[in-house]
Amino acid sequence: MRAVMMAVLALSAGVRGFRAEQLAERVGRNGLALRTPPRQAAYDLKKLRGKGLIEKIEGTRRYLAPADGLRTIMAVVVLREKVIKPILAGTVSRRNGRRPQNRDPLDQHYQVIRDEIEEILQELNMAA
Repeated sequence: MRAVMMAVLALSAGVRGFRAEQLAERVGRNGLALRTPPRQAAYDLKKLRGKGLIEKIEGTRRYLAPADGLRTIMAVVVLREKVIKPILAGTVSRRNGRRPQNRDPLDQHYQVIRDEIEEILQELNMAA
């Protein structure tokens, strides 16, 4: 779905909307997923329609993403790429050595979030 959402963002600049075939081609071109058949793209579009993120243009086989849907899709993509991914990367390669003296404020925020996530996982008996 991440690849589909990124493709929807790229295709939403078109005034006439986009078709399932165009979405499938774009997902494959981005290299985020293996070849996506148009039937799978149509299924993904149906899921996004169900969530209110895109709309079908009446009387056509084209889709548009309204402004609210685009904001939501962009928020999901940014959260995953800029927040969740770095936090998860930090939890995997965590070292128990000394911390640097001059840490960037952003690194300090990530460390606080990692520590909180670790406490939550321990509370849920899910910590490794």
